[in-house]
Amino acid sequence: MMNDSQKSLLVLSTGLALSQEKVDRISESIQPLAESLGCRALVLNNGLQAGIHSDIRPLLGDLLDEQRKTNQLLHLLIQALAEDGEDPEAMPTSYLDGTSIQGHQPIAAVRVRRGWFGKLVVQVRYKIERPESPLPGRELIYHVCGLSRWRDANANDFAEALMVARLIGMSDEGNPS
Repeated sequence: MMNDSQKSLLVLSTGLALSQEKVDRISESIQPLAESLGCRALVLNNGLQAGIHSDIRPLLGDLLDEQRKTNQLLHLLIQALAEDGEDPEAMPTSYLDGTSIQGHQPIAAVRVRRGWFGKLVVQVRYKIERPESPLPGRELIYHVCGLSRWRDANANDFAEALMVARLIGMSDEGNPS
């Protein structure tokens, strides 16, 4: 008896989008015909086509060329970012959108504790002084890598709290790195 992977295929292709249930029913109905021909039945829907390429080397060559281009672009991006001359360990001086941080000093309070489901939680306390804030100098508490309770916070502030967590040796999942 012939192995299934060595059998020829009887392909039924349709341009319609069929549910998996319909594909299964069609496959069951053409299975006896496929077996009588010594083939395996394959049902393709939504315009998919089956084809055999005798020589895939040109396709792989094109794929490798595109991968090289992508790698070169990534290398150039890494070089450009490295040429900024900024210390990666230094505290951020601007938000991710480029707005500068004014009077933003972390309070010396970083606490690591166990949260729900045994995850480590890094709690970073910041004192944010923003002139436009109705409560300048209010203390913000971030629970990084766990449940978060946000008080007067935004996504940029949370990104900075994550950066501090990384600086003290915690990964995004809350595990020591």
